[in-house]
Amino acid sequence: ESRIPAHVKMWDYMNKQRTVNPKFFPSNNGKGVDRALKENYAFLMESTSLEYEVQQNCNLTQIGGVLGSKGYGIALKRGSEWTDRISRQILLYAKRGIIEMKKTKWWRS
Repeated sequence: ESRIPAHVKMWDYMNKQRTVNPKFFPSNNGKGVDRALKENYAFLMESTSLEYEVQQNCNLTQIGGVLGSKGYGIALKRGSEWTDRISRQILLYAKRGIIEMKKTKWWRS
């Protein structure tokens, strides 16, 4: 639960709308994006997915900054021989800018 007044106000409004219209919240990102393109509707979306959608469709825009931040992880079996090797490779790729280059290639091309 957020203590930021603007977030609380937004959530209260969205919950009231959901009471009137049970389909107020889209069931997936694709439906939310489609609705934002066709209606007077703002869709809140996880930032990485949103960034990708905005890069792919010039009729979409992101307003404001990120509301929260989450990292990504790779799940491996506890004690896996791969854990250390994969971790070191990811850190090396980040240090060399390879991750950012790939993101630019796939998101912005």
